[in-house]
Amino acid sequence: MRLCHCEREKILCHPNMDNHFFIVLASLVLIYFLWMDLALYYKLQSGYKDLLVVQAYEALNETSTSNAPVGNGEAYYDPSKPISVKLLMVDHLNHYIYYPACWWLDTHLLHISDRLLFISPDMISLTHVAVAAVGARCLVSDSLPQRRIGVILFELRSMLDSYDGMVARARSNTRGMAQVGGSWGYWMDGICDAVGTCLFFAGAWVLLQKRHIVMARRKKTPSASTLASASKDLEMMNSVSRSASTDNLLFSVEEETSPFLSTCEMPSGPLLSPSGTDKGVSTSASGSGSVAPGTLTLQSSSSSPTSPPLPLITIHHQPGLAATYLRMASVTVAALLAQQFFSSLFWNRYMSGFHELLEVPRASPTAKDFQVTALKSSPLWIICWSWKLINPHAQMSLLLCFVFFDCAGSVFLWIRYLGFLPVMAVAAMSEVHMQTILWNSAATL
Repeated sequence: MRLCHCEREKILCHPNMDNHFFIVLASLVLIYFLWMDLALYYKLQSGYKDLLVVQAYEALNETSTSNAPVGNGEAYYDPSKPISVKLLMVDHLNHYIYYPACWWLDTHLLHISDRLLFISPDMISLTHVAVAAVGARCLVSDSLPQRRIGVILFELRSMLDSYDGMVARARSNTRGMAQVGGSWGYWMDGICDAVGTCLFFAGAWVLLQKRHIVMARRKKTPSASTLASASKDLEMMNSVSRSASTDNLLFSVEEETSPFLSTCEMPSGPLLSPSGTDKGVSTSASGSGSVAPGTLTLQSSSSSPTSPPLPLITIHHQPGLAATYLRMASVTVAALLAQQFFSSLFWNRYMSGFHELLEVPRASPTAKDFQVTALKSSPLWIICWSWKLINPHAQMSLLLCFVFFDCAGSVFLWIRYLGFLPVMAVAAMSEVHMQTILWNSAATL
């Protein structure tokens, strides 16, 4: 069944009152994240054996058995063991929700890492690409519940992305999270992440075009209350006792003629024109009486012997608006996609750089103390926590949150350029601090 313009406006533009429940839930999740961050910082400062660099030195000296597979034989999952640079820089959802959930599913239910060996991490990566494709299809729906289902599917994709890494580390007997590139699994995971991201932005591109069209129609189409008030005033001037209730207002759309055509039918009755005579009114945006794009014409749905019909209101939007909406959506999506690209580029660079500097054992006898001190330093914590907030996974979760709360159209336009500022600022801080550690290590070791 084809939806009329007013129905689409309600679906695409009006916030859902159930948002209050989700806002409270989101607030509780944010409090949980803050509490876990405080616990992680305390563990970083007070713990020594839980640092990945310390375990690396112990494994090198063959005095530790900490290289046991993750998820096998452990009674519970500790999100702060072992502490590594990547663990400090990973986003909150993955760190505090998806990783524990994946560990529980693998340990108590699925057993993919130790029993179902025919399921490879690459198969899980391809699965989350398929989930992203279904989610993108849901995002372009006119229905808010369906778009929310799409958001949930994209979060499921993120959880599967965490799961394939957990399975890979478990099978390779690697306990800590470290950014080590070059392997086939590393590139396969990156390609699948890129495809999933592109699918999301493809859906967002279609959704933004619909948003711009509906918002423009709401600005150009007179509301039902405005039309009822005008009709009532005109009928009073003609001394006609006729109801002008908005209950008789009917809205329809002629999709076959043009996607930018709206029609509204008003109750029948006489109309007093500006010249003082009873006749139909035709008001053109250009000031002429001809029908043209932007024209407002009035015509009645029924007539009486004593008065001409009350007009049928027809509003034609300018033909060039379609290209404008397309351009606005394309520029917005391109800007957000560029933010994702630069965030991913810098995030991976500094994860790898700090890992090489602070977590790879060195032959110098003072190297271990230097690396531990640098890892516990406040500047590194601030930088890692900043990346925790603005890395590509965190950005994607934030965009999905805007879609879920039905405010993507306005917020996406607002952050399409401002979103570059925090990424570039944190990247500059990271580069300065990494060069400082390099200089200090060269002078000390």
